[in-house]
Amino acid sequence: MAANFDCVFIGGGHNSLTCASYMAKSGLKTLVIERRNYVGGASITVERIPYYKYNIHSFSYQAVPARPPFKDLNVGKYCELLLAPVQIALAKDDGKNLCIHVDPRKTAKALKKFSQRDAAKFPKIYERYRNMVNRMLIPTYYTDPFERTDAEEKAAISKIPDGEYFLETRAKTVIQHAEDTWESEEMRLVEAIGPLLVGLPSNAPGSAVSLTSLPLLKETYVVKGGSGNFAQALRRIFLEAGGEILEGVHVDRVLVKEGRARGVALANGKEIHAKRFVVSGVDVRQSFERFIELDSLPREWKEGLRDYRWAKSTDLGVHMALREAPKYNERLRQWDGNIDLALRIYVGYDSMRDLKEELEGIESGRISKRVEKQRFEVLHPTRVDPSQAPFNRHTVFFWDFVKCAGNENIGEWDQLGAVAAEVDKAQWRRFAPNMTEENNLHTFVYTPLDIQRTFINMAYGDFQMRSADMPPRAMPGAKTPIQGYYYCGSGLFPGGGITMAPGYVAANVIAKKEGIRPWWEPVVWGKEYPFL
Repeated sequence: MAANFDCVFIGGGHNSLTCASYMAKSGLKTLVIERRNYVGGASITVERIPYYKYNIHSFSYQAVPARPPFKDLNVGKYCELLLAPVQIALAKDDGKNLCIHVDPRKTAKALKKFSQRDAAKFPKIYERYRNMVNRMLIPTYYTDPFERTDAEEKAAISKIPDGEYFLETRAKTVIQHAEDTWESEEMRLVEAIGPLLVGLPSNAPGSAVSLTSLPLLKETYVVKGGSGNFAQALRRIFLEAGGEILEGVHVDRVLVKEGRARGVALANGKEIHAKRFVVSGVDVRQSFERFIELDSLPREWKEGLRDYRWAKSTDLGVHMALREAPKYNERLRQWDGNIDLALRIYVGYDSMRDLKEELEGIESGRISKRVEKQRFEVLHPTRVDPSQAPFNRHTVFFWDFVKCAGNENIGEWDQLGAVAAEVDKAQWRRFAPNMTEENNLHTFVYTPLDIQRTFINMAYGDFQMRSADMPPRAMPGAKTPIQGYYYCGSGLFPGGGITMAPGYVAANVIAKKEGIRPWWEPVVWGKEYPFL
């Protein structure tokens, strides 16, 4: 491998591969360096027993085919995404359930059993949310927030239809917004639980507006064959564009000479030089405290990075291989048999009070050991993609929403994970009686501590790598104070999740700064994008 490249990327996560692919397709000689023996970051699928695929990190790909970088890079040519017709089901102890469909007409029909008012209101709210995403959220997520002030952004949004409603909603917590909008507890819960999926407490200001907290618009896809195939698609795209990948190698530091990044020094003592620039796609801590000297940054950057916050919550995963699919109890199926088709099911939330108690539990770090108090999400990949298990067999997993693994309890997670797994399974049997130990072929528990063990950049198990309630213009930005050194990791707004947004935004910032003529059409503020 040559020791000289036009640009060098540190880290091979999906944002690095996204940004690096834009550069390679622009004709730059591009290298991606990855510490592990495979690229793709959190898009990972493992087999703990043969032929049963566990998606231990990213799983649901929300409206990914409509995202600008997915289209630009033609990712759909290299992996197939499958859409679940029933996105979510809220399962209640009394046998009632509310199913959220891709088809909004079917959702409205399901709502009639709970509230005629909500069912009648639903089509208008659905279209309003769609407009908010297409005309406000997409330009916010896929343009550089540092190109405009907060006042300029608000002025621009206020001129767009539903803009004032968007600004008013953005100031609320999702709990406030759900309670203001819906009459039924069931619809309130479906909307308010959403932000927990991205490590954002539902009682946090600003949680009412994100692509995850607008569940009525969710088009959640599953990658056929497992999430690891999404990573492999990005790898192929990058390599076919002429990029090179160096795996199993640690970067020790960024080489800075005369105030400009000139390459990287590896842990094995070798150096790789970058003629034009270096990009870090890992976490903020390594990018600005390990790879470079923090004291070399100006005061406003040091203060901004000091205020950087990790996410408050994360997921504890309980993965299972099953002999047969879950069979939900008769009361649930009689109420709405579509629950059998649901990709994800919320269990243990009968009222908004349950959600508020859950938030208190996350904040305190406690995990319930009482079956009737356990609340979690059930995800059923093989309901949509049978290829993730042998014929007529299934995989499911639970996500418990828990506090990130701080240093004070980091040694307890192995024990806590085992306890949570048994309590979760006992709780789930109340809804799906055939989920017995005889049906369970294998259980694999994946705790926040395991996340940190797998990914050194996901400190404390924070898979988002940025608190979702941080302002868009909070440090860091894609352009750093060091000439030729850029950042494209999930610490960049809008944070983690398979959005490809940090990598896309960084590609646009780099192109502008380095004089690279875009071969793509960058997202611009104020234009409507047919995202959903």
